[in-house]
Amino acid sequence: MKEKFLIAVTIAAFVMLGCSLQLPEKVSVKTDANYEFMLGKIDKSFGDRFDLGSGSSDSRKMYGYRPNGDTSTVKKMVTLKDFYDVDLDFAEFFKNTKISDSVGKMSFSQEVSIPKFDKTDELTQTVSQDAVANVIAVSGKPISSSPQTFVVVAGSVSYGSSATASISFTGSPSGVVTLTTGSVSKTGSISGSSASIDISNFTIDSSTTIKCASGSGTFSLAVAPGAVVRAASNISLELTTPVTQNINITMDPHVKESTVGTGEIRISAAAPRGWSGSISVKNVNVTGAFSANSSNGTISLNNKTFSTGSISVTANYALDNVSFSSFGDGKFTGNVKLKIDSLASVVVTAPTDIETSVDKEQDLSDEYKKIIEEVVFKKSGLKGKYTNTFPAGNNFKLKAKSNFIGLTSEETQDLYGNTTNADIAILAADVPYTQTITSGSKVDFKAGWELPNWNPVDKTYKVFNLIPEQKYKFSVELEPELNWTEVTIRANDGLSPTDNVSKINIDFPSMLAALGSDLSKKFSLKKLPVYLFCEKPSIEALNDIKLKGHIVAGVKVSDTGNFTKEPTNILGTPTQDSEMPFAKMPDIIKNDNGVVLTNFAATGASVVSDLAEQLNHTFADENEKLYVKSKVALTIPRTTITKEQMDSLSKEHRAISIKVAIEVPFDFKVKGNTPDEKAVYLNLGGLFGGSSEGDLFGRSEATDINNIQKYISIINSAKLVYKSKVAPFKSFAADGTETHVSIEVDFNSTGVDKKTFDFNGGPLVLTRSEFEALMKTYPLKPSIKVKIPVGQFMIQQDVKMEGSLMLKVESAGEIPIFGGN
Repeated sequence: MKEKFLIAVTIAAFVMLGCSLQLPEKVSVKTDANYEFMLGKIDKSFGDRFDLGSGSSDSRKMYGYRPNGDTSTVKKMVTLKDFYDVDLDFAEFFKNTKISDSVGKMSFSQEVSIPKFDKTDELTQTVSQDAVANVIAVSGKPISSSPQTFVVVAGSVSYGSSATASISFTGSPSGVVTLTTGSVSKTGSISGSSASIDISNFTIDSSTTIKCASGSGTFSLAVAPGAVVRAASNISLELTTPVTQNINITMDPHVKESTVGTGEIRISAAAPRGWSGSISVKNVNVTGAFSANSSNGTISLNNKTFSTGSISVTANYALDNVSFSSFGDGKFTGNVKLKIDSLASVVVTAPTDIETSVDKEQDLSDEYKKIIEEVVFKKSGLKGKYTNTFPAGNNFKLKAKSNFIGLTSEETQDLYGNTTNADIAILAADVPYTQTITSGSKVDFKAGWELPNWNPVDKTYKVFNLIPEQKYKFSVELEPELNWTEVTIRANDGLSPTDNVSKINIDFPSMLAALGSDLSKKFSLKKLPVYLFCEKPSIEALNDIKLKGHIVAGVKVSDTGNFTKEPTNILGTPTQDSEMPFAKMPDIIKNDNGVVLTNFAATGASVVSDLAEQLNHTFADENEKLYVKSKVALTIPRTTITKEQMDSLSKEHRAISIKVAIEVPFDFKVKGNTPDEKAVYLNLGGLFGGSSEGDLFGRSEATDINNIQKYISIINSAKLVYKSKVAPFKSFAADGTETHVSIEVDFNSTGVDKKTFDFNGGPLVLTRSEFEALMKTYPLKPSIKVKIPVGQFMIQQDVKMEGSLMLKVESAGEIPIFGGN
């Protein structure tokens, strides 16, 4: 921090925790001048600090509230709650049952992609000269002094330089051993039982003869390693070194295993460059995803079962009647080709969250049993849409039954393969079916899948005749279908009341706890208007209906406990019932920000009350919560309502109900712990959403003011002036006189008196000596609080600090404060 603007920053820091300022680049003051300049603008919202939580939770909904777009200053919220509800639209009742949820979980969509199975991998093999050189090798052949042929294979091998034939003998051959092809002979001396003959530039074929100088016996001949082969003609040779190739097979992750319809693995090869003849495949063995073997280069995969993985193909090659005039490098290439044209079957793992069956019974509510005598259904059951692009013959089946709605025998429907966006309709007959409601009435519903070859343990099904490079889909959307035509309302004399207990969660104590300790005991609401709307469908047949009973509100510590304080009677008393007039709750109108604009006070509610006294008990004891308890009953003659009559009403107005709107104004009474306590305090950190720890300036030691004395010496006093566009708070004394919420800065043991800064706008003054005292104090940790006078405290709609911050300086000289040099 530059020393030249410590004054400005010092004053601003007391109140600007969490606020950002835009400072001017250069400021200086002149001798004997009063000078002011803009430090910056402040725009800090406290809306999140004064909030009860907007949105929905269970049957309670909390919103911002500005009735008729109210521009009054006091912040308001409204909580909406359905307190008593008997929906006469039986279809809507059914949609909200566990049965409907379970049927919905039978809906699913699954795609299975079959990849292309047409892979060719190249193999490279090298024929060694040693292998070709020894095509003519023999063992145990007779030898004597008479020439005789010995080569047992067709063809010939011509050797270059160098090449050596190694011969071993049994018996009594001795002297010189001679190999002769045509007019060319090669010789070597027998030493002991062996001999070596240089066969460079020599050809051995079926006409080649061997003889020894004397004696007789048998011999074995092989060409020593490293021989050079110059040429060969019509030779055949099985290579002893096998080739191996790995092939990866990847299936759709939903596929557990597949069975091949038609397919094969084919292995082939071509002779090395410059060679004639062919190469054949011998002794093929396949392991891994497939297991198979063959004595030739073609392996049928028909009816083989496999899953995602790899296969290992091992084979031996053989040279068939090959010829060459130059050996070259002896390399040749081959291919391993895997091709599957069709899959006989595929086992698919179903989605993990699929429900394959529903077998539920749902109790009717006590209110339904009291009010409804009969329901007439027609063509009710199970409906939906399905797509099944698996090949024809892969049919899924669906079955359903419900005695309650007239589907008294189990009915099934085939969901055919090769079908898109088709209807599902498992319905009872198109004739009226009357269901009488009794105290034991239950809604029953059974439904289930019959997936092809379903395995309930693995949750798999099997489909057939799939083609590679195709994507298949099965999807279905299901819902119960309740086509009721009329409802008969049971005659009711009002002698069977319904009890209801409901918690009203308006949690001011938690909000206040974040702003300061023990604030809940010092705050209380001035009013909490409650509007009850008792509604009925606007159908002539219900004109004579009446609702009587009593409704009270109070505080208790649990849903089942008793009221701990004397409750407030909203309707009647516990010993005297009252009739509740019917009044339609107005439509809920909201602006783009979700703030409710509907004016509940102006729409003529059935009952209006004020529960501030009860809610204030929860301020004093956080364990206590506000509850509303009712005991109401309907008086109604026997009558019939048709579906057509119900359909003429919006869904929001098809029930006999009690709906509650509770207006929550942020208008409080504030009191001290004692009569002499004139104010209460909020934590500034709690208000700004943060806290200040350590030295206010972040210093590691006190400031040596001697270094900046020339800057301080010209300052007589400095004022920080906040001009507000909007006042976030208003407060009034008990006699109605307006008071002010302020920020109080206590410099503790620095010797500087407490400073008070009006939250709604005003000055804070520091003299030169006070400033010097603060600079000498380390660490500087002032206590900063929001001071609220006792009396009335109102939080405004736009609860924020919005305005400008100026610094006014009285000087006695001229010197830069900051900027420049």
